[in-house]
Parts: sequence; structure tokens; C-alpha cells
Amino acid sequence: MLLDPEAFTRGCRMIERHIRIRPDAAWNTEDFKLKFVSFNTDFPEVSTPQFLWACERWIQGATGEFLRFPTWNKLMVPLYRCRDGIPMRAWGFKEDLPRCLQPTRQQLAMLPSRPPSLPPAGAEDPAAYSLVAAGSDGRQLLPAAEVSRGLTAEQWRQHLREQAQLRKQAKRGSRAP
Repeated sequence: MLLDPEAFTRGCRMIERHIRIRPDAAWNTEDFKLKFVSFNTDFPEVSTPQFLWACERWIQGATGEFLRFPTWNKLMVPLYRCRDGIPMRAWGFKEDLPRCLQPTRQQLAMLPSRPPSLPPAGAEDPAAYSLVAAGSDGRQLLPAAEVSRGLTAEQWRQHLREQAQLRKQAKRGSRAP
């Protein structure tokens, strides 16, 4: 184990003090044990100096009045190569880390061997834009509406008649002395 629980607790306490968590809302010893297991499951290769440095970097970059405790991903952004603000463990540690924080061979061996395959982000995702279907002649058509949805033409006419009657009655009622 590269990160010891005491250092993890110290780093988290630094963040708690910075974001001014009320003492009664702060994590207790049992909470820290569970959070440590959670963090160590997601980032087992992080060492004590790297974790404390990442906590300090988050604190230095945190702005705003209403801060929340960062997610593990947000906290690890200074250590790992990222995509869309998410640290990608499979891509490894950042190359520009200070010399004392450079990963050891043991840490590099703990990284996932294959980068995960991610779908393209944003406009390149064709599944996000399946709004229309093409007809046999190449024209684009709106998707067919279900028959059971909405009102039939006759039901719609009846509804409009009822609404007109209600408006007439309301006008008559407002004119009465």
C-alpha cells in the first residue's frame, strides 16, 4: 500500500478546513476508513506525497463561496493525464510532475494496461442526433407518431368546442351586475 490512512486523513482534513465544513458535519474515524478504502480502490498507485500534493493543489485552485468536497476524480486531476477534465489512469501520470512526485516503477506497473475505449465526445456522437428518419425517396421524415398518443381529430374538435363554451360562459359571468 503506497498511501497510508493517516496521510489520507490529513489531506482530507486540510480540504475540510479549507471549505469550512461544520465540525458536526465533518467525517468521523469510521467515515475516513470507508473513504480511504473507496479512494484506494479507485487509485491504488497513488503515494502519500502525491496525495498530499494533489490535495494542496485542489485547495489552491478552489474558488467560490459554496465549495463542496471534491470527487476523487477531481482531486486527482493534477496527477494524471486527463480527457475532458477526467483523469485517465490508463494514460498514466502527467510528465510535468515535480521530480519528487514522479511515479516509481511499482506505481507504473499498477496502472491499467489498456486504455479504456471511450465514445467520441460531443457532436461526433451520431447516436445523440437520431431525430429524423429518411423515407424511401431520400426525404427526411419525422418519426411516426403512435396512434394511442394524444387526441383524435374528433376528440380535438370536441375539446375546442368545450373550451369555446367555457370562454363564452366566463364572459357572460363577468358582464353580469
